[in-house]
Amino acid sequence: KRDVHNLEWDNYNFLISACDNLDLINTSPGPQPINLAPGATSSVKLYLKAEKSIFLTVQNIETLDPVFSATARLYNPALDFDKTQYTDESGQTLFMPLVSGSYNLEVQASGHLATSTIIVVNGHETKSIKIQQVE
Repeated sequence: KRDVHNLEWDNYNFLISACDNLDLINTSPGPQPINLAPGATSSVKLYLKAEKSIFLTVQNIETLDPVFSATARLYNPALDFDKTQYTDESGQTLFMPLVSGSYNLEVQASGHLATSTIIVVNGHETKSIKIQQVE
């Protein structure tokens, strides 16, 4: 998390310096430019792309609404990798940096059936998971 203070009202475009070896793939809110109104404060999330990553979106299978605060666990014991993250208000989370290989992905959320799948990572992967709401 990084806070930037004393910005004047205006439209702002965000980018990542080439020396960071990362690419900006999305912003929330989006699209750019981001408008900052006079006297307002705003939070902007920057989604970055590493050489190998997974950009995950979790949605309700029936409504396609994003699922906020879904638990996404990505793991591969052979690579000694095991990370759990939560989806944001847009139902999204980004796992990075990763190495090439197959990863197990488990997704669960309150009021929904849990699901799991295997994702093969060779570069930047985008994955959408749809989960069933429990009545």
